[in-house]
Amino acid sequence: MKTKDTIYGEKIRNTKWFNRLGRITVVQKNKKELVYGYNEVYQFHEFNRKGKESVYELVKEFKETENSYQTMNVIINKGKVKLYYHDPGQWADRPFIVSDIFYGYAHRRSYKKFLKELDKCEGFREKFTQKKERRERYIKNLVEFYNANCE
Repeated sequence: MKTKDTIYGEKIRNTKWFNRLGRITVVQKNKKELVYGYNEVYQFHEFNRKGKESVYELVKEFKETENSYQTMNVIINKGKVKLYYHDPGQWADRPFIVSDIFYGYAHRRSYKKFLKELDKCEGFREKFTQKKERRERYIKNLVEFYNANCE
């Protein structure tokens, strides 16, 4: 049962082992460390040096694989289609979609597959007719429109 309690700390460390679930270590102001398994954490918030907040969630990178949880930056987490950004190693942030119509990275060829799923909504097709408005850099706008106007 998730209680949605908030845990405050000075630092957050994220550890993942090969083929096993990882853990989140929260270092409090008094230097006490609290350790939580990935299965105990839903979302965590961090502040950068400029005080700007970043929100991360633990998301399954592969829908069917229990041990594939990754921390992903939350962009849109309300609605039918959820949008995250994830930096898997040396790549720049890649959009990651969680929904019933598409699950996984929406980049290059898979982005085209994602757009085909969005195009099944008539309102979406009518609104976004220009190729330039459908580019990957506008994915947030596309997802927000779809969530507001399509079933």
